[in-house]
Amino acid sequence: MQLRRYSPWTPLLSFFAAGAVLAIAARAHANEIQVPLDNAQMLTFEKPMRTVSIGNPAIADITVIDRTHVLVLGKTFGSTNIIALDPAGHEAMNDQIIVTVRPGGTVIVQRGIARTTLMCTANHCEADPAPGDDAGGAQKFANPAYAVLNGQSTAHEAAAARAADAK
Repeated sequence: MQLRRYSPWTPLLSFFAAGAVLAIAARAHANEIQVPLDNAQMLTFEKPMRTVSIGNPAIADITVIDRTHVLVLGKTFGSTNIIALDPAGHEAMNDQIIVTVRPGGTVIVQRGIARTTLMCTANHCEADPAPGDDAGGAQKFANPAYAVLNGQSTAHEAAAARAADAK
């Protein structure tokens, strides 16, 4: 049987090792830009950019305001990246975009496999369809109102896209 000698330095070394791990983890997440679903966030570059591109426009989309400003819109849950090239064509930014839950009083009602998302205030709740919600269908607890809401959202988005293309 071996006896291990206890060193009074062990807790102190453990503390510093944990601090180093946390510092590395914080640096790894420093290049994440979190955007809530269905919300836009302004990004400002320190110098003008020549090109700005998003990896997966189904997750997040960008609107270029000018050479130093872009709006990032969270479209569905997930992550993608944004790349910006400076006037010389060098990569100036390559950061992760993480689309997160909406801010506010979101309530998710789960009935078996059917899911319904509501946005609630102190006085009332109203339907707020989100990716993954039940669209109304064959499930026992399906919410047919969501099929209508999702259809209206799709029609509204299509109308906005047509109006933008007409300009």
